[in-house]
Amino acid sequence: MLRTILAFFGYVKVPTVMVQGSMVTEDVFGKMINTYRALSELDPTLKRCIKDKHCIEDLELGKKAAKAMTNFLRSGKLLDG
Repeated sequence: MLRTILAFFGYVKVPTVMVQGSMVTEDVFGKMINTYRALSELDPTLKRCIKDKHCIEDLELGKKAAKAMTNFLRSGKLLDG
């Protein structure tokens, strides 16, 4: 009963593993971005393919989404401000 009341007011305990998992997701997106950039520097044809398919932009969007999720899990606030 008490948990239901606390959840209604926004007091929910987020497991540490969820925050850590979200942080790992951020790191994975960052590493993928770095890998794509390094590969595009090695091969000019791959650089054109990566640019045409917007791979790096999509990965950067994924990283921003993971960062927003991490901030939400830490603070309980969805928007910065």
